[in-house]
Amino acid sequence: SFPVPVPDASGWSQAIDDEIDWSVWSGTTPSSALTGPSGDFPAGTGNYLFPEATGRTNRLAVVKSPCIDLSALSDPANPGLEFYYNMRGDAMGTLSVDIYAGGVWHENVWVRSGNQGAGWKRAAVSLRAFTGQVINVRFRGRTGPGGASDMSIDAFRILPLYDNDLSVTAIEPAPVGGCYGQEAIRVKVLNM
Repeated sequence: SFPVPVPDASGWSQAIDDEIDWSVWSGTTPSSALTGPSGDFPAGTGNYLFPEATGRTNRLAVVKSPCIDLSALSDPANPGLEFYYNMRGDAMGTLSVDIYAGGVWHENVWVRSGNQGAGWKRAAVSLRAFTGQVINVRFRGRTGPGGASDMSIDAFRILPLYDNDLSVTAIEPAPVGGCYGQEAIRVKVLNM
């Protein structure tokens, strides 16, 4: 479930200069036959955030986090943002994540557009460029050209995030030859 209602005393806030708001919701969105999730991530029984797109095409919805001190992480050298998103709908718009740090908004550190299919998808965003800083996270959702554009976000977390750091250490012929004119090889991989 999304951690807090919006807006509330915990610091999450709607932008005042956008066109529509993010709503705290549970279950299916009002136009669920065409767009949106069937429930929250992961169990389907909690709540999530979404901007209703029906009758609100090509409109911007913005929600901003409270201040987050990245130096307070258990591994402050590898800060990351994790959240889940649902962008099912044939008229889906664009979901963007921006980071406020050092007095500047860094826009589009993560962006998805168009129909991403059914189900919740995981987003993992490195925040290493902002290591040790106090930041705000901003989600910008722009609805698409039709009502089937109910994008949703849930399960927001700031945590240490590690790259997939595999390295090929050797490529060797396999002990037994291949078939059909192809030669089998063995690849050794090291997780660094």
